[in-house]
Amino acid sequence: SEWMLISMLSILKLGGIYLPIDKSYPTSRISYILEDGRAALLIADTKYTDESGIKVMLLPELTEEISTYSSELASVVVDEADLAYMIYTSGSTGTPKGVKILHRSVTNLMYAMESEISANASDSLLAVTTYAFDMSVVELFLPLHVGASVIIASTPSLKSPEAIIELFEKHNPSIMQATPGFWQMLVDAGWEGSEKVRVITGGEALSLSLGEALINRSET
Repeated sequence: SEWMLISMLSILKLGGIYLPIDKSYPTSRISYILEDGRAALLIADTKYTDESGIKVMLLPELTEEISTYSSELASVVVDEADLAYMIYTSGSTGTPKGVKILHRSVTNLMYAMESEISANASDSLLAVTTYAFDMSVVELFLPLHVGASVIIASTPSLKSPEAIIELFEKHNPSIMQATPGFWQMLVDAGWEGSEKVRVITGGEALSLSLGEALINRSET
């Protein structure tokens, strides 16, 4: 939801480090990441308890209270060499490992992507990647970096190509990023694309046939 992105921005503005965890993970994996990452606070939209005794902030209980706080920016200085976030590997080859990303690295990525796809304030991006996957950084922060809009697909809709196609047709985004597997799912479901959309893909091998299908359904 929008609160996910708002929470991430809040943590960064306060000089903290965000650690994204997909709530669909097994409880044992969540507990391991919280302990190994030395998390001090868990921000969630549903109740969660484990043996670590970590403090939990439930957003549904705070939405009304949040409006009573000051809208002034916190006087926190964040350096380019400070950590921005830590994301855990899948653990497919062993124990999941936390990878630390600096503010400098995120900033470099934003400017590089802005230049590469000519992103600007008139754009809108449909975000379909889970925030626990590194690709999501471009989807969530690039639009804000250039003053554009980000449309966040709900978790249930990500399991339905028809729901994503409906969302695409409703908002007609000018930028969309996904893995080749996700794009193939949309193409197979009858996605017709748009003459204005710029397509970004990565994370897996891209077949020639899918590449041609995406070119025929997009601006670039």
